[in-house]
Amino acid sequence: MSKSLEIFENSLVECEKDPVAFFGSNPDGKLREIQLATHPDLYVHDPAVMKRATQIFQQFSSLRDSVDKIEHIGDYRVIKEIALGDLCHVYRAVKNGQQFVIKKPRVKAKAFIKKEFETCQKLSSGSSIHSMMIPKPVELFEGQMPVYEWRDNLISGSEVIAKFGDTLDSRHIIWMFKRTLMILGFAHNEGIVHGAVTPDHLLFSKPDHGLIACGWVHSGEFGGAIKVVPAKWKHYYPEEALKDKKLSTSLDIFMAAKSMLDIGGVNLHPRVRRFLESCLLPVRMRPDNAWALHDEVKEMARDVFGNAKFLVLT
Repeated sequence: MSKSLEIFENSLVECEKDPVAFFGSNPDGKLREIQLATHPDLYVHDPAVMKRATQIFQQFSSLRDSVDKIEHIGDYRVIKEIALGDLCHVYRAVKNGQQFVIKKPRVKAKAFIKKEFETCQKLSSGSSIHSMMIPKPVELFEGQMPVYEWRDNLISGSEVIAKFGDTLDSRHIIWMFKRTLMILGFAHNEGIVHGAVTPDHLLFSKPDHGLIACGWVHSGEFGGAIKVVPAKWKHYYPEEALKDKKLSTSLDIFMAAKSMLDIGGVNLHPRVRRFLESCLLPVRMRPDNAWALHDEVKEMARDVFGNAKFLVLT
């Protein structure tokens, strides 16, 4: 690829973070400069580069259009909507050059979203590695819209499924499941059940094999009621949970294993698949201790793959 296009590839990353700051006071003029520098006629010698130049300009053009549609929530400038859940809209926003996540609840969900904010405050308040796996609350804007710190380089379990399909190396499932069990074990020690461990709510950090678990709006104390079972996630819940609607540690483990099976795809290593499927047994035979299961995963992985090695998720 030409060096000039490489520069625009890097600029595109910056533009996506904050298109308003990137385009400045003369967005049309800035877009015109980009159009001239990425014009396909400059790259006719290489069809592949010419095609990429066209794609780059189209991406910049779309981001330019988004500038005119920017919404403000107080001093926060909304960059884009990143999720739409049953209870709220989720936005990426910027304030004073820093990025944040803002949840804008629907009218009937305000109490639930506020409770989630308080749960994240409790779980993220320490300095342990586990507290860093919880979304970090910043403020409750206007008493009803939670604001959280933004984290870079995250990919959700659902995005992993979309990107890799059935080609994901099974060793990735090992570290993903171990991280998930770590955060569940930590929460369970605090008397909290997550209640909605789905691929959407597992945000994996590609550079360091970390994890941010979101979706705590569905959490509660042991034995508490499951607030809602969204239709799109219903198949992640065990049969007994759909009947008695009770939160339990074995519920979280079932959902975590089910998520790993979906993320791993049909080509998941047979030993890993059998291990995960053992977590889907009827409740009386199902594991209910996340920390003990974490140790079992380590032993199983050592038997199957040998000593652990860092595997880049690209």
